[in-house]
Amino acid sequence: MRWTIRWKLGAAFGVVLLLFGVTAVLAMRTLADNQAKLERLVDVSAESVRINAELRQSIMEIGRHEQAILLSSDPDLHQRREALIDEQKLRIEDLSTRLLGLLDPEVRPLFEE
Repeated sequence: MRWTIRWKLGAAFGVVLLLFGVTAVLAMRTLADNQAKLERLVDVSAESVRINAELRQSIMEIGRHEQAILLSSDPDLHQRREALIDEQKLRIEDLSTRLLGLLDPEVRPLFEE
């Protein structure tokens, strides 16, 4: 059978379409994988930023309570402020545990130090 120019062009066009289809399928798979990784990264990053902000707030609260204790001579106020400091310390421990759960295993030893 003789291959005319029409058949040769048709076969070449078919091969190009086939390659385009394979490339599109591979690109879609890669895009889906990247989307899942990006969503996880954003979720973890956003949560860790939120937890860090809460940690910072708790540390500032402890500083305010300590300052109030130093400036006051009322023993009742001292006890109330010490109780509030203890609450903030418990909150810091809870937030630190939650943050530790979000971190990658490679980073956890640095955080624990």
